[in-house]
Amino acid sequence: MKKIMIILGVLVFLSSAAHCYAQENKAPKDNLENSASSASYTDENTPMNKLGRGAVNTVTCWAEIPEGVYRVSQEEEPVKGFFLGTIEGAFTAALRAATGIADMLTFVAPPYDKPPMDPEYVLAGTES
Repeated sequence: MKKIMIILGVLVFLSSAAHCYAQENKAPKDNLENSASSASYTDENTPMNKLGRGAVNTVTCWAEIPEGVYRVSQEEEPVKGFFLGTIEGAFTAALRAATGIADMLTFVAPPYDKPPMDPEYVLAGTES
């Protein structure tokens, strides 16, 4: 288990490093239209982004459970929300973990810009 956490940490680090590198080496906007290779890659549309998204979703999938409890408790009464939200959150967490693993295993294969779940990350769609 410890080795898996280290590997995931390294993958997340490499993904953020690649994103920072892409930010520094952006082509000018007028050259983007003329370049054939830039049509397929943008900052959000890279294999490293897909790998990072998979790693983040795999590591943080557990957060779907309290998020599910909160969401269902807002719609239903709190006791019902706790039990139904826990079940719903567990299923969503398993789905997010599975899609995260799939993203990490297939990060070299397109499409890179279509996350398998909406929202793309666990707490990205919640209101603050």
